[in-house]
Amino acid sequence: MVYGRRSWCVALRESEQARSGVLRFAADINVDGDILRGIQRRLPRIEIVRAVDVGLSLASDPEVLAWAAAGQHVLLTHDASTMVAFAYERLSTQIRFCGLIVIGSGISVGRAIEDLVTIAECSAAEEWEGQVAYLPL
Repeated sequence: MVYGRRSWCVALRESEQARSGVLRFAADINVDGDILRGIQRRLPRIEIVRAVDVGLSLASDPEVLAWAAAGQHVLLTHDASTMVAFAYERLSTQIRFCGLIVIGSGISVGRAIEDLVTIAECSAAEEWEGQVAYLPL
């Protein structure tokens, strides 16, 4: 059987008996809602929590990172200018965070959805601990 990138990941994930951590996303206030809706259409059971929905509209980047870490969510952002620096600051002081994915400004909504769906289907939460990644993949 021939697998495309996405179906191969699904088959791999389903074949693993002891998958320990399910990937969960948190989105800071600047993440495009079309991207989040697209992910949820493709993966209806995925957990995505928006900072704005929990009263963090005016929170600082360090507060948003702490909130995502406390909830064990990989944080999604478009904010490469300051959020990345705060993530690395947490790493340097050995304060954990569950990962940061920066959605590049030049990436299309469709490509961002595809990359995030692939990440969600093909990786476990513990793989993202302390990681910073940039889209497109």
